[in-house]
Amino acid sequence: MRSTRIALGLSLVGALLLAACGGDDEADAVEVPVTPTVNVGRTTEPLSQLLAEIYGQGMENAGVRVGRKDPVESLDVLHQQLAAGTVQFFPETTVGLLERLGVTDIPATTTDQLAAINEALPAEQSVSGSSSATVTQVVACSTSTIDEFELTDLSGLAEVADEVTLGGTAAFETSAAFGLELLNTSYDTSFAFTASGDTDGDVAAAVAAGDVDCGVMSGLEPTITTLGLLPLTDDLGAAPVDAVVPLWQAVAATPEAVAVVTQIDSLLTPETLRALLVKLEAGESADVLAKAFIASQASSG
Repeated sequence: MRSTRIALGLSLVGALLLAACGGDDEADAVEVPVTPTVNVGRTTEPLSQLLAEIYGQGMENAGVRVGRKDPVESLDVLHQQLAAGTVQFFPETTVGLLERLGVTDIPATTTDQLAAINEALPAEQSVSGSSSATVTQVVACSTSTIDEFELTDLSGLAEVADEVTLGGTAAFETSAAFGLELLNTSYDTSFAFTASGDTDGDVAAAVAAGDVDCGVMSGLEPTITTLGLLPLTDDLGAAPVDAVVPLWQAVAATPEAVAVVTQIDSLLTPETLRALLVKLEAGESADVLAKAFIASQASSG
């Protein structure tokens, strides 16, 4: 079934090409429609580069014309490029996009998040759905902290809040979507907080070094695995679900392109992406990892 889905777009394009190259006059008159090029944008962040390759290669394999843009340093630049029309597609996240669009009351479900995004987006942009993969924030602790306090969930951590130090980025500390204030309110406690860097990788490194006991970071952060940290269960659901969501320039969201991106969305999972990001962290290239992922899905039944 998966092989059929991945190959569907390519088969349709192949059929069109065969019809266009037929021997009779009627076949010779058939023209293959020229589809718009989808220029795929990405930032220098590992997840952005990996997702851009997976989506880009998937669309190419389905016969969509794909261009690749050089990585840029921030999502701010990508959004400027999308507005200017120099890129037509890049991966975002539901919570991040809602915050950028000025939505402060973040819905709890991805369905409601997508509805809020579509309502807030300019007419020239669209989202086609969300991925099964999420980048929802987690609290991950060192094994020594887990063992000392016998922790399994955030309720347990809240009970010893006066004995532990929580790390996170400066952005987390002040985030309206999920920040320190919301975490404290949800668990009726007051965590001692130390700003631990600009990225989730910095936060994970601070936990591993013992500078803080636990840290708030994306559940997909590869150094959670490589540094041996252990995420706690968010048993009260304080952190909103934050799903990967493909963002389009509306004119480029053709049925063919959207169909293959939707298929890829259904195949991506947090576990799959985390495993790929660990390999990326170890030095493998995003394009090779994306090719292997797509091949593995196409060959599985």
